[in-house]
Amino acid sequence: MNEKQVKIISILIGLAFVLAACGGEATETPAVPPPDSAITAAAQTALAIITQTAAAVTPTTTPTPPPTLTPTLPSEDDATQDPGGLVEFPTLTRQPTDPAQPGFEPTPPPPGGPCFMAELRTETIPDGTAIEPGAYFVKTWNLYNLGRCTWTPQFSLVFIDGDLMGAPFSIPLTYRDINSYDSVYVDLELTAPESPGRYRGYWKIQSDTGVIFGLAPDGEGAIWVEIVVRR
Repeated sequence: MNEKQVKIISILIGLAFVLAACGGEATETPAVPPPDSAITAAAQTALAIITQTAAAVTPTTTPTPPPTLTPTLPSEDDATQDPGGLVEFPTLTRQPTDPAQPGFEPTPPPPGGPCFMAELRTETIPDGTAIEPGAYFVKTWNLYNLGRCTWTPQFSLVFIDGDLMGAPFSIPLTYRDINSYDSVYVDLELTAPESPGRYRGYWKIQSDTGVIFGLAPDGEGAIWVEIVVRR
């Protein structure tokens, strides 16, 4: 093999390594050497090396990004009941009988009437409602001020007698002034006793000066909550 043949083979082998370094993708067919038998054989050998090298190199590909997942929100059918023993009862529909609500038209009290007197209009938890032992519940009363004197935020709903059922002895009656013939909704949080049986607790209103009063017609009637704890 003469010097010319050696140079041609060297050039072809060099091209093979360059193509391998670039990913093995040849864009042009190597030039065919002159029709000399020795050169042709050398060229065929170099082309075979180029083909094998290119086949052995794995082309670089761009990875496909994973699909975007959209979280599925639970439906109402998947909701579970609170296992804490909470008993839910229908709440009072707040009628336009409160000065804080549209449509309220207060009626002036009769002259010479009592200073303190209340009237019960609506309530939740009817007497004898069955409740599980230890269950939390809320009793709500809608009380009207039938007296001549305003109920201020210093007025309280106080426990008088019976079963306390986990409530405090006193809670605020209102957070604003309740004038004559205005109304207020009072919510009392309670817990049913653990032992089965019938329970009742009595409550009245206490003024800012300590006067305790209740319902019409004489201002002495108490409001109460009565439940039956299931066996």
